[in-house]
Amino acid sequence: MLNLDGLVAAVQRSVAEAANALAARNIELFHGYFEPVEDDPSPEVAAATADALAASEAASAAGDPEAIRQAAEALERAAGALKSQRRATTTLRPKTTAIQYPHMTREGPAVHTVHVPLIALAPISFAQITELRLKTDLDLSVQGESLAAGVPTRSAGAEVDGEASGRRPATLEIVLGEMPSSQGLRLIVEGYERALRAQIPG
Repeated sequence: MLNLDGLVAAVQRSVAEAANALAARNIELFHGYFEPVEDDPSPEVAAATADALAASEAASAAGDPEAIRQAAEALERAAGALKSQRRATTTLRPKTTAIQYPHMTREGPAVHTVHVPLIALAPISFAQITELRLKTDLDLSVQGESLAAGVPTRSAGAEVDGEASGRRPATLEIVLGEMPSSQGLRLIVEGYERALRAQIPG
């Protein structure tokens, strides 16, 4: 026999894990509209690198152990600054496609190239689990203060849906729905749409 509380908790954990997997897929889908940008070195990284280069040149020229030690320390500081910058948030830029947009000018028809962010052409549609239905036959019994559930058995010759005795059909129905866009995402998409409208003449 199964503890009914444990059964419900196991179903709840499974639903939470499925929802987390769906959320990770949604984030992956969002990143499909963007690409990372190589950031310029921060002032700290630039200064540490310049110090390391200067110390290395001085050590090479002097051949002094103290100068070599200072150069090694400067290189270590530069490596630490670079590592700290890489741990920072990655900068993303929208993936775009160039479209030739025809328009009329005083000189006659002309073609204007418009750079269209893909997220403005095909906005993201996130999915979420809105409902889960689990249907099965259970034998319920009281054990102390808990409710226990077991799978009912049948006679040796009985069959259900072509399966041998002792098995009962169980159905699991998961309903997926569209997740409403967050305000931040709506603002981002609207911003790219405004930028697109600004590129279109007329």
